[in-house]
Amino acid sequence: MNIESIRKTALRLGENVKSLQHRYTFLDIKKRLFKEPRIKLLRGFRGSGKTTLLLQIFNEHKKDSIYISTDSPIVADENLYEILKKFIGFGYSILLVDEIHKYPNWRRDVKAIYDEFPKVSIVCSGSAPLAFLPERREEVIDVDPMGFGEFLKLKYNISIRSKSEWTNPEKSIEITAKHSPKIESMFNEYMQVGGYPTSITYDTESAKKSLYFSIRKSIYEDSMSILKMSQEKAFAMNKILALLATSPPGELSINNLSNVTEMSKTTVYELLDALEKMKIIRIIKPYGKGSKLVRGTPKVLFYHPNLRYAICNELGTEPNIGSLREDLAVFAFTKRGYTVNTIKGARKSPDYFIGKPLNLVVEIGGRSKTKKQLKGFKKSLIVKPDQLIVLSLF
Repeated sequence: MNIESIRKTALRLGENVKSLQHRYTFLDIKKRLFKEPRIKLLRGFRGSGKTTLLLQIFNEHKKDSIYISTDSPIVADENLYEILKKFIGFGYSILLVDEIHKYPNWRRDVKAIYDEFPKVSIVCSGSAPLAFLPERREEVIDVDPMGFGEFLKLKYNISIRSKSEWTNPEKSIEITAKHSPKIESMFNEYMQVGGYPTSITYDTESAKKSLYFSIRKSIYEDSMSILKMSQEKAFAMNKILALLATSPPGELSINNLSNVTEMSKTTVYELLDALEKMKIIRIIKPYGKGSKLVRGTPKVLFYHPNLRYAICNELGTEPNIGSLREDLAVFAFTKRGYTVNTIKGARKSPDYFIGKPLNLVVEIGGRSKTKKQLKGFKKSLIVKPDQLIVLSLF
């Protein structure tokens, strides 16, 4: 076991990220680093910046931490438990393990370290969210796509604060007008690629390509190796994503997906569940209890509009603007801590019910959108383009 080589590799990789600004998630990890449970699992879609976060933690705690990646040639053939124990013996108390899902029986080794060394913190990450369903000794920290505000800060060093102004059309216009005309073009860039850190260093076309390859890897590597999906099911997932990416909002049905994929409804539900666990899509359930909840039609969106753009770019088509707006609106609502549900699943109903503390019915639309679909709902709101921009500045 070449301990010196592992340490040198960590130091070299740490130097590579020194020029990169910290994501907001970095502060969250720092606050929780030494709190129980001491096993932290960084979970997020490929390209969301998990490796960079680990290396930035390493740089911050260089004297007390070690970074290793289980797919490194230096580490791949070694026993993970023995490597970690060796570094603890040298006085390191923060163990940062990347691509851990590629190591067989990683949970067994990490749990053994956790139990034997009560002053040691372990942060693990991997490129497959599927591998990280937390157990008793573990805490998941989701590394999600960036909001528009974080994108502006990291790429353009622009700070715009926003709380509840998105609920007020006039206040939203004031915020966007103050930063016009640049904010509109930067928002367009954000919608296409800005949720993922590759957008900071890549050009737009390269960032889309990178994201598309991440989607392909998730389907053809992660689902097949972790969920033991067949090639046929992986191919069906591709069909589902192509159909979803090119559809207007609310137009997918399980029957339709079953016909397109030539799979049973049961299998379609299995595939949708896998895509949701991979953080590629988001399934929004109807609001209500009992029969309303069971009979209502769930809505399927992309986890972030960048994913829709990446697939449409590969297909050589433009995504539906209404679908993009809904992808982003639901992403922003959930990141602000709100629950989001559809209403009865009916086509002519408003888009969503936003839960406590808002308890608000919303319709996502363009500037010409009317309140027709909000008729009969006392507490309701149309989220128009300026409000959507401000909503995403969480």
